[in-house]
Formats: sequence, C-alpha cells, structure tokens
Amino acid sequence: MSQSGKIQQQYYTRGRSGVFRTNEGLDTVAKSPSLDNNFIKKTLHPFCLYHAPQELRQRGEEDVSKYPESLTVFTAETGELVIGRGVFAGADFTGQRDTVFLHHYIVPQELAESVYRLPNSIFRITSFASKYNEEIKELPELDELEYDKQSYVTGQQHMLDRLGIDETLFKQLLWSVCMSISSNKKVYIALDVDVTGSSLYANQLLELLYHCLPYGMRRKFGFTTYSHEPQGKKYIDVMVVEKGSIRAGDRQIDKDYLFDFPNRRFVNTEPPGPEMPYLDFAWAYRGQPAELEAFFDFAEEALQDVDAQTAASLPAYHQLSVLYQIEQGGEDIYESKKEAIVTSILTYLNDRNVESKPRLDELFWQLAEREISLFGKGHILSLGYVEAMIDYYRIGGLRENLVFSLIKLLYNGWNFHEDSGYPNRVFDAVLKHEELFQAVAHKMLATEQFAPVLQAYMLDRIQQAGTMQALQEEISFWLKHIEDAVGSAYFQEQLMRRTKELLEKDRERIASGGSLNVFLDMLYKSDTGNTKRLQRFYNDLDVHAQKTIIGKIDLDQVTLQQLESMKYMLGNHSHVLTENLGPSDQAVFHTLQCASYLLRNVNSKEAESYMVLSRLMPKELDQLQALLQRVLKGRARPENYEKIAYAFYENGLEPGECSFAFMQMLAYIRQEADHADEIYDFIHWSAGYAYFHLPNMAMTKEYEAALRGYFLRSDRGALNKKNVWLKLKSIPNASMRKVLADIRLAQANPLIRFMKGNRKMLIQFGSIFAGVAVLVTIGIVGYQTWFQPVQPVQQVPGGETGQNDPLLGPPAPGTESGTGASTGTSPGSQPGSGTPSGSGTSPGGTTIVPPLSGQPPIGNGSGTGSNGGADAGTGAGSGTGSNTGTGTGSTGAGGGGGTGSGATGTGTTGTGASTGTGRP
Repeated sequence: MSQSGKIQQQYYTRGRSGVFRTNEGLDTVAKSPSLDNNFIKKTLHPFCLYHAPQELRQRGEEDVSKYPESLTVFTAETGELVIGRGVFAGADFTGQRDTVFLHHYIVPQELAESVYRLPNSIFRITSFASKYNEEIKELPELDELEYDKQSYVTGQQHMLDRLGIDETLFKQLLWSVCMSISSNKKVYIALDVDVTGSSLYANQLLELLYHCLPYGMRRKFGFTTYSHEPQGKKYIDVMVVEKGSIRAGDRQIDKDYLFDFPNRRFVNTEPPGPEMPYLDFAWAYRGQPAELEAFFDFAEEALQDVDAQTAASLPAYHQLSVLYQIEQGGEDIYESKKEAIVTSILTYLNDRNVESKPRLDELFWQLAEREISLFGKGHILSLGYVEAMIDYYRIGGLRENLVFSLIKLLYNGWNFHEDSGYPNRVFDAVLKHEELFQAVAHKMLATEQFAPVLQAYMLDRIQQAGTMQALQEEISFWLKHIEDAVGSAYFQEQLMRRTKELLEKDRERIASGGSLNVFLDMLYKSDTGNTKRLQRFYNDLDVHAQKTIIGKIDLDQVTLQQLESMKYMLGNHSHVLTENLGPSDQAVFHTLQCASYLLRNVNSKEAESYMVLSRLMPKELDQLQALLQRVLKGRARPENYEKIAYAFYENGLEPGECSFAFMQMLAYIRQEADHADEIYDFIHWSAGYAYFHLPNMAMTKEYEAALRGYFLRSDRGALNKKNVWLKLKSIPNASMRKVLADIRLAQANPLIRFMKGNRKMLIQFGSIFAGVAVLVTIGIVGYQTWFQPVQPVQQVPGGETGQNDPLLGPPAPGTESGTGASTGTSPGSQPGSGTPSGSGTSPGGTTIVPPLSGQPPIGNGSGTGSNGGADAGTGAGSGTGSNTGTGTGSTGAGGGGGTGSGATGTGTTGTGASTGTGRP
C-alpha cells in the first residue's frame, strides 16, 4: 500500500473535483502522497458511506453535532490497519446539498502491532478532521496517532448499567464477538439509548470489548460504531445499528448474533457450554487492564508459532487462561483437572519451540515436580498424567529429571497402587519412546531396589505370550531394547517355565519346537555384544523345549509328518538331549531316532540300517515296528518297500542275522496297497532284495513258506491269471521263479497236473496208439480198393448243379461227386482252392460203386465250389442218369430226380463231374 513506513491519511467528501474525478461529486479529495490509489478505490471507498439516522432526517435536524459519528476499524488483507471516522457534515460547498465527511488513517503493518496493544490509539483519537480546505490536496504522513491517554476504566460500569448489560449479557457479547472473528457470522447490536448519544455508548461498549480481546483476535477484529441498518460488509465483524433496524423474522440476519436491547431480544447468543474459562477471566479482570495485558503476553508466547486462525480461536484462550491462572498460583484450578492441565501444556510445545516458550516449559516442570515431591508418601498419578509426562520426551528429549521421575513413579505404583496392572501400563506408555524406555529399564535393572518392578513387567509380558511364536518375539523384544535383561537369571527362569507350559498344551508342539530350534540357532550364530554370554542359555532353552516335547509324545499317535519334523532333535547333537532324559523318555527317544533314521536312509545304507535294528531290545523293536507299520499305512508303493521291510524285521538266531515276519509283511502290503497288483510288484521287487534271501540269492525257507501260504490261503488262483504270471515269471531270481512255478502247478486242475507229472509215459503211449491207427487205416483202404471194382467216370459238359440233362432225363437219386483242388465235404468251413476241371475222387469221397442188379444206386459224392457256406449233394431216387455240373454251394439234384444235401465247404470256384445211376 505504502512504502514509506508511515501512517497515511485520506479525506472523502463532496467537492468540486477529486483525486479520481474532475467534476463535482463524492470522491477522495485529499490523501497522503504515498497512499496507493488502487488501495483507496478497492479498500477505502467501499467504507466511505454515511446514512443519517431516519429519526433525525424525519424531524429535519440541522444540528450536525447530534448526528452519531461512525468509527470504523478493520485490518485489510494486505496487513494495514484502517481507522476511519464518518460524520454528517451538513451542507456542501454549494450550500444546497447535505454531505458527509470521512477521515481515514492507514497504519502500515509494521506499526499496526503497537496500535493493537493500545486501544486508546483507536478509540480515543483526537485528530480526526470534520472538514477540509479545498486548496489542500496532499495530507501529511504521520509517525504516530494523537489520542487521549485517559483509561477506559473510568465510567465503564456506569456505561454497562445504562445499557442494561449484566455479567451474563457481557459474556454473551464477548463470546459472540470472539466467534464472529473466527467465522463468517456477524454481530449486530441495537442500543436502547437516544440516537444522539448512541455513538458515544457504542464507542465505549466496543472499547471495553476490545480491551478484553487477546492480541491475536484484535488483529482480525473489524467493527463500526454506527450504521443505519444491519448489512454484511467485508472485514466487519460487529456493527452497532440504528434502533429499530433489527427486525424480527429478517431471514438475511437470522443466523447471525443479534442483540436488540430496546426489545430485549437476543438471538444466537448463548455459549454452548457452562464452562467458559476465558469469559470468566475477562469478566473478572475487565477493570484491570494490566492483568489482562499480562495474560495476553502469556498467550502471545504460547501462540507465537501458530497460524492466525488458531491464534484467533476461542478454545485456545480457554486453555491458556486456565494455565495462566495456575502459573499465577491458582492451585484449586490445577487440583481439579491435573491431567487435562499438563496435557494442554504439551499441545503448545514441541522440540523446536520449547526454548522460545520458557513460561510453559517451566510451568510443566513446576507441576510435575510438585507431584514427584509427593511420591515418598505413596502418592500415585493417573495414567493420563503419566502419559503426559512421558510425552514430554518428544519435546525436551532425554532429561535426567524425567527418567528419575518415571522410575520413582513406577516404584510407587508397584508398591502402593491398588491396581497391580498400573506399573505395566506405565511401562507400555514409556515404551512408545524407545530411548526413554531403555534409559528407565537399564537404571531399574541395575538397582536392587527397583529391579523387582522391572521383573514384574517382564513376567507379565512373558505370561501374555500365548504361543511359541509370541515367546520368540518376546525374546527378540528384550534383545532389542535391553539385552542385559535376557541374561538375567530371573528372565531365563521365567522363560523356561513358560516354554514348558506352552509346549505341553500345544497340539503342534513338534513343529513349534522346530521353529524355536531354528530361532535359537539364528541367535546363537548372531554377532552381538552378548552373544557369547547368551549362547549357553540358547542351548539350555533348546534342550529344555525338546525334553518337554519328548515327555509328551505318545508313540501310538505319532504321524509320519511329525516324524519327519523331528529331525531337528534326532540328529547329530541328540546325545546332549539324551543325557537330560529319564529312562522312559530315553526309550521313546531312541525309538523315534531309529524310526527317523530308517525312513531317511533307504536304498543306500541298508547295512547300517540293519545294524541299528539288530541293536534294539525286543521291546524297543516291537515299539519301532508298530510305529513304522502305522506311519506307512496306505503307502505301500515301490519307494516305500524297503521301509516296510524294516517294519517287519526280526532278529535272527545268530548275531547279525536278518529275519522278517514275511507272512505279516505280505498281508500288510496287500491291505495297504493302492491297487490290487501292488502285491505282485512287491514280490517282483523282493526277488532282488538281498536281505530276503540266502547269500547265493536262493530263497530262504521262511520267505518260501510265506509265499506258498499267501498264494494258498490269501490269493489262491492268482498265479493262473495270465497277467499275474507274465509279471512274475520274468523275475530275475531263478530260485523264486521255481517256487512260484511250483505253486502255480499245485493250484492247476487234476488233468493238467497228471499230464505235467506223467509226460514221458504219455509220450510212449501216444507213439503206440499212432502206429495202430495207421495200420487200421491202411487195412480199410486196401480192402475197399481190392473188393470194389472201379467204373469209369463219365464226364459231361459241366453246368450248374441241379440242372437236368436233356438227353438222359432227370438224375437218379444219388450223390454228387467231383474232383478239384478243394474239398467239398468237411466237418466245417475250411479254406480251399480249386481248378475249373478235374476227375477222380475228392479227399472226402470214395470211388463210385456200381449198383447191384435190382438195387438202388449207391454212391459217395464230392464237389467243388466257391461258397463259404454249405453245399448239398446226396440223395436217392429211381432211374439212371448222370449229372455233371459246377456249383457255388447251392443245392444240387441227382439223377432220377433224387435230392440230397452235401457237407459244408468253402473255397474258390471249381468244377467237377458228378455221375449217378439208378433204377428206371
């Protein structure tokens, strides 16, 4: 606005010309040279207004002194403080029209602060002008304002009484003003006084209110002491208006703060709560400006680094007025709200401003040390108060008095507080600041008097760990914050106890123990300052946990997964654990160790495995077998065959000799197999497993007996199944193949067994029988050849079988005969081939015998054909005739009308001749 750093002035009235116009009219008529024209037009001109009271206009009042002055004060957006007065000036230079005159002082920002702190320099200015010399266009710049230094206190109570303002109304006025400053709502006041004196009372009332406003509010406060009616204007918070202008039901102002004194109507003026500490303070000290200023200075220090909005908020001054009164000795206020008081102090402090706010810092420790001084009498602080003390670490850092105070507080709480959990909650609150917690815990652990308090906290934390994982986290917690605690005998003792408790009730104790083992191994190998000192404890805790697990194991309930999870305690260092076990637990452990070893070492260390088995006592071996058989249930697969063998191991008669319960083993395999053929896969595998056989790989009599018993009683007839026998006859063990073959034969039917057992005799009898058959056949053939003369066979042109020869007539009943390469008569369908023509007898026929005199013809027939079905060709009839033909398997007719049927035959197409004779 101005670069001079001095107070600028401006006159506004009606003149012949002005700064912004060359003709007559209302305008700025004079100003200081450094006053910016834009500032005048945008900021000052909107306030260069004055409307005479309606009451005075109506009666035509000519005495200008009876018109109320309008004092307007506000802080512009650019930071300048504007103080202006408007008056009714009567006739203008023409003498024909009334005019107004306004005089503004514009105080630069760097000088405004001193004016805010001196209300007289606002409300009691003596240098306002009411007219001007037209010849003077330039107004001087000022270093300070001229004002009356008389105290406002004089006559204030008379003013309040005259306006009808008691304590309640005053607090409502002050509250409304404060709320208006921090919001967009306005305060409209209509006073119940004569219009001619309204500006005087308005000025005095606002002066009193202004004196009660802290500096932060004054910087944003804007008001005018007279306006003809309520109107919202920028920068203006409070407006005293003409009597009768606040109308009920006016929706434009019904949400604002309304004080209509003539009608005793007050709208929206009730504070929201019964406790308004600042309002009480202001009312109590309204006549003591020095006391008010002392509080404002205290508030300024507390609010020096907050934003303007916060500095103008009423809640902040409620808090600060209480703190100020406590600082000044108001113990009663402190006693009633200790926790809230110390907490409110810390809201204004942080690590960056604590040095610049010594009064609040000193007040905090003044109160804290007062509480600490009572500790020796068993005095206990609320947890909220303690948290406030702890929170001071965030502000002031690690102070010795803070650490000592907390230790004393914890000790008293442990000794005297009815709630045993109080010290633990204090520790949890301290824990929010790691460095502070470490300082407190170290000092307590090192001091015999205070160590039990920390031990009680350790115990509570350990007891709250509900799982082994949580217990591991607890170890990590103390290693991080105070490693010496882990090395203390008390901590180790409680940790051992809690570990045992958790593992005993943990259904997954084996897995939990494994997790602890990995965790402790990591700690053992870590590189911290106390690692060497704590390594023995890590080992002891690990052994203690494993001992607890072994003690709770039921061999009848152990699963394969659990057995596999036990490797961490069944390995190379197990001798340390064994030494700490009792006899019964040692037996359990040894059984588990053997089982784990056998299940892990297959296909590579059989000799060692059987050596382990051979060293077991009978009871231990029984337990081991039962365990292995249970965990391998449903797992009869090739990769587990050797493990199953271990499960049925028996000590031999001689040292180092192996034996097995083969019958039970085979029954187990069959029962636990995934499919029916698994047993045969196992038998095939066992053929090459050396421990089931003699050194020369011959079967032991025990295994042979078991196999025979199995196939005789449990799986009879299996070896006679083609797929089974194909699998088993290929095994690479000759001894076993022979045994299986014997079993197979023993289960075959009697005829096969007889033939297999008497093969040589059957061969001899077969040779003799074959010779006899040959001789008989030769005899029959010779006889027929010798005694039956052969008639020549007539051949005629071939035709379809069954056709009548036109020359000879119908064929006589007889048979068809033919020659060819394929047989026409046979028991069934046989392949054959033939040529189109031929003569003679077929393999299935005989030479035709001529009929005796007076007898029907007799003959055997044969034929050729290309039919894969049946041919017919035999029959009997009267007459003689011949028939020659070819056929494809159809029915043929003999000479003399005879019909017959031939045997079935198949073959390629052939031809032949058929001759038949018969009686006419």
